[in-house]
Amino acid sequence: MPISLEEFRKLSTVPAVKAGVKVGKCQWNLVQAEITGKAWSVKEVWVIATKHSGDRGISRTRTKRWLDKLVEKKVAMKKQDGLAVIYWINPEEKKK
Repeated sequence: MPISLEEFRKLSTVPAVKAGVKVGKCQWNLVQAEITGKAWSVKEVWVIATKHSGDRGISRTRTKRWLDKLVEKKVAMKKQDGLAVIYWINPEEKKK
């Protein structure tokens, strides 16, 4: 049930770090090394990223954003297979 502005102002403030669950950091360099030279879906890369992100895990959305950044940097290529988006990480582009 909604509360009034006066009641809201009476509530104690909470620091941003304690307000939500802090997402663990992923070791993206290890993920990239593992997926280089093959074609992967976002879900498959997410499983690998979860393994390298510690106890808290990582979201599929964050994984897709990371893959899209690799495409922008021209380290990866992106194609669509039906409803799935497939990413190819090219080791030759990584060296340039």
